[in-house]
Amino acid sequence: VSSKSTYEVCMKDINKELKVEDCLIKLNDKSKNFQLLVIAIFSFMYFFLGFQSGTYIFMFLTPLFSITVENNGETILKRVPESVACLQKSYKIESVFTSLSLEKKLYCDLSYKKDTYEFFILLFGTLTSALFILMIDQIGRKKIILLNWFLIFLGCFGILFLNQIEIKIIGLIFLWAYLDTVLATITILSNELLINPYRNMSGLIFLTFHSLG
Repeated sequence: VSSKSTYEVCMKDINKELKVEDCLIKLNDKSKNFQLLVIAIFSFMYFFLGFQSGTYIFMFLTPLFSITVENNGETILKRVPESVACLQKSYKIESVFTSLSLEKKLYCDLSYKKDTYEFFILLFGTLTSALFILMIDQIGRKKIILLNWFLIFLGCFGILFLNQIEIKIIGLIFLWAYLDTVLATITILSNELLINPYRNMSGLIFLTFHSLG
């Protein structure tokens, strides 16, 4: 629903001065199914927001480092920070799962690469989302939502099915752009499209799906 269509609907009743909330109710209270459909679509988008947050954390999670030390005549492994382990000639790496940091050895002498990748993800992801947000009125709400789905598809495909680290980084850029764009647009659209009691309970529903993601 665009601001233009809202204006047109409200202007149909020229004998009554309508407030913004009255306009929204006039537009959206015709169908309970419409309210539930909006919540369902946005909840699914929030699920992928959670997926993006978890993916970003685990993709670059640094493995655990241990070094061999002597303790009362006994040789043991001692858990140490990465900076300490990298100063030793030999160290042992432990990890309960594979991450990009472990798979591509983005630690010690190559730790700068991880910092560089993270910088570009934040920079280009944020700039991309800012562009979409600024153009939301020109592009239209429906196209913005479809564009968000396109971003999540490209991001997930690149991360899950392609092995080149550069492709995975681009996928993370798409997911980061998706995150920022969705957070902004859903906040706007929820207030435009939902009326109480659906608006009041939507926050809890969105938070639940975000956590599940």
